[in-house]
Amino acid sequence: FINTFHITRIYLNNNFIEEYEFHLSKEFNIYLNNNNLEIEKIKNENFKNTRIIDLSHNKIVKIKNDMFSKGYFLVRLILNSNKIEKIERDSFISLK
Repeated sequence: FINTFHITRIYLNNNFIEEYEFHLSKEFNIYLNNNNLEIEKIKNENFKNTRIIDLSHNKIVKIKNDMFSKGYFLVRLILNSNKIEKIERDSFISLK
């Protein structure tokens, strides 16, 4: 997704994505619901320009402290229908 200046939304719903890693240089929304994503396969740099992140219906079991640490523009985070067992203490501290 390099040099994609006009993209504002990316819909990757209902796939078999197991790893997610790309960067866009402007604000955008990403919809990755109903995939096979696990938290270990998601890097926090991926979300630094993201306004809306939909990670619902995946295989996320733990929310780590640094997962959204670069989510400067984040206004909506959707994590429902995962198997979350643990949310680390400062997981959302950077989301003010």
